[in-house]
Amino acid sequence: VERSRGLGDVYKRQNEKAIWDYICSSDHLHARDPMVFRYYMKPAPAVEMLGCQAPALIGIWVGARIVASYMKKHKDMKLKDLLEFTDYHTMLSESDYLAS
Repeated sequence: VERSRGLGDVYKRQNEKAIWDYICSSDHLHARDPMVFRYYMKPAPAVEMLGCQAPALIGIWVGARIVASYMKKHKDMKLKDLLEFTDYHTMLSESDYLAS
């Protein structure tokens, strides 16, 4: 299990831009379909839409990367404030996540 987790991390890092591009181009970023959420959040062996090497729970990883990017730009924000922050559109735009 630990070995596959390490390989998943390598895959995510090497394919981060492609994963994000797929999410955006497939209009999954603002999807309301629960099946779309499940693809990115389920603890399955892989995310089928991204190929058999895409590790499970990749949506959680992408979300964490967006939050980390946002927090780098808002170093004065306290954890309590982050947890209470609900303007996700602002967070995404101000994070400059994978900005080209």
